[in-house]
Amino acid sequence: MKRAPYQNTTTPSSSWACPRPQDTARVARLLTDTVRDNVWLLRGPLGSGKTTFVRGLLRGLGYRGVVTSPTFVLTRTYLLPPNKRWGVVLHIDAYRLRDRHEGAALDIASAAMNPRCLVVIEWPERLQEHPWSSSHTLRFRHIKNGRQISLRTK
Repeated sequence: MKRAPYQNTTTPSSSWACPRPQDTARVARLLTDTVRDNVWLLRGPLGSGKTTFVRGLLRGLGYRGVVTSPTFVLTRTYLLPPNKRWGVVLHIDAYRLRDRHEGAALDIASAAMNPRCLVVIEWPERLQEHPWSSSHTLRFRHIKNGRQISLRTK
């Protein structure tokens, strides 16, 4: 990854080229210091780096345990060490939801209303409703030499 993207501050719309998985994790760590909303939506095809991003995000927030994809269990909850902003990260992977109504049982609205909970959702388009007023959308896509991550603030 080129150094230039790390020198930029994030704006309502920012983009990073990530040739290696380590670069994807590095962007996530960078964003832990700059992104303020507690709902982050991760959009992109399979294998585009969404879970790698979450792993880097959790490392940036001080979590040292094992980080695995919640694809088969739908959600994983990570308790953070004492942190000035968030105490818990709720990682949701909606890919395996059979229909949009199934997501209602996840009670995302309660977590999204808790300012001490960071909610990270992979495949948010598979959820019936979006109960949060503001969020950050990160789009992941494959490019010639790796991945591109684009940030858009709602």
